Amino acid sequence: MLNFKKAVNSKALTLIEILIAIFIIVIGLTAVIHQITLCTRFITISKETTIALTHAKKIIESILNRAEAGTGTYELTDYFPDGIVDGPTLNPSNPYDVLIGGYTLTDEHITIIHHDNPPEFLNLTATVSWDRFGPAGQTETSLRTIIKK
Repeated sequence: MLNFKKAVNSKALTLIEILIAIFIIVIGLTAVIHQITLCTRFITISKETTIALTHAKKIIESILNRAEAGTGTYELTDYFPDGIVDGPTLNPSNPYDVLIGGYTLTDEHITIIHHDNPPEFLNLTATVSWDRFGPAGQTETSLRTIIKK
């Protein structure tokens, strides 16, 4: 009889050990899954920011190309007024209309800001804004440059 109780108690102890081991494994797997989720989110944020900066760079390079050709810096304030989101796209003669639209980010917009400039320079900031995780996740990034007229 004494041996039977010892055998039952050792099996119960083994069952408790198994339950503790399963609990530890579940905690570890939960931590790993959480880290994978965070990494995926950070990769998405990095990708979107890179796309936004590429769009800002593209519009500033287009403005610079027009300035070098002598067709852009003085009319820029007419076609892309300071602080107007996406510029006045209703004007059919606006040469910057080709730069607006075709964005790949959710609810993406570009705003050009003209800073106080010495007469020989054009100081611009291109700000790209988009929704990261719905309307509450409005995000923006900016690229600033100085162009010699």
